[in-house]
Amino acid sequence: KLLKKKSEKMVLLRLSGIACLATAAPLTSNEYLMFLHFPKSGGTTMRTVLDDISKKLNTTFQVQYGGNQTRDGLPLFDRLHPGHIAYGHDIYFDSLQPITPGRSIYYATMVRSPVAWALSLHLYLRDIMHYPEAKVGIVNFLRGQVDKCPALARQTNTTRCSGQMAFWTAGLDIGLARPRRQDVPDTCQYFRAFWTHPSHLLLINERYDDSIWLLYQMFGLDAPAPASTIKLNARGRKVYEETIALHEVSSLATTISETCIPDIYDAARERFEHIHRLAWNYCAPNTDAKCSLAGSKLRRELWTPATAETIFIR
Repeated sequence: KLLKKKSEKMVLLRLSGIACLATAAPLTSNEYLMFLHFPKSGGTTMRTVLDDISKKLNTTFQVQYGGNQTRDGLPLFDRLHPGHIAYGHDIYFDSLQPITPGRSIYYATMVRSPVAWALSLHLYLRDIMHYPEAKVGIVNFLRGQVDKCPALARQTNTTRCSGQMAFWTAGLDIGLARPRRQDVPDTCQYFRAFWTHPSHLLLINERYDDSIWLLYQMFGLDAPAPASTIKLNARGRKVYEETIALHEVSSLATTISETCIPDIYDAARERFEHIHRLAWNYCAPNTDAKCSLAGSKLRRELWTPATAETIFIR
């Protein structure tokens, strides 16, 4: 229910039966949200969520897929005249960089447990997109994708990365990052540091409802009821039906463990749990007053926008 009090716009937020008020915090003319659509991590539903947020904040929403493709009739991302919220497979953590002085950029994405992500990705590319490379078994498919992105290997001297694994780099220029620490051979440290940068809000597919709540709360908006965010997959079902042998799951986990992906996911999960806990503790006690996280100092500490002076890798 929308309430008006002087110049403030306030919405009623319910937290597991706890009612509190959240003050909406629109993006200013120099603030932007760049949201990476991580494949097979609830991203199609997230696009509708961001569209809803942009409408409630009365701001512009653009998308970019596959070079110059859009979705759902939404405007295409324009780097010269960017929307205040941008989303898609081609929106990374380096979008709108180098950052123009005076601008503030927030970055975000939602990731998924690596083994579940690999299984879902293979099924989607094989059964829906009919990619030739996905016609092989899941283990061989994953190994092929890992081979395309040696930059994600734990110890590597290459910066080359292509294919589906490139999403796990999130736009990090490994060639620029690695020379800063020649004494440490483990590339994963760069990915952990980059992904968990204060300007990056990391949401977790396995905590979908809590992730949606946190995102809306960051902008002082009323999150939709959990049931309204449930998405059917391309087959029109809530789950894929696929039988996979235990030894294949073990092989998938082993292959993934040879890369930095588990480190990235674990770091993302840890950061999400930390931010969500602080946000929840901030909002939950406010049963009789507004939850002003969106305009608070805490929110700025939990999600700090990048500026022209920001250093992403030290």
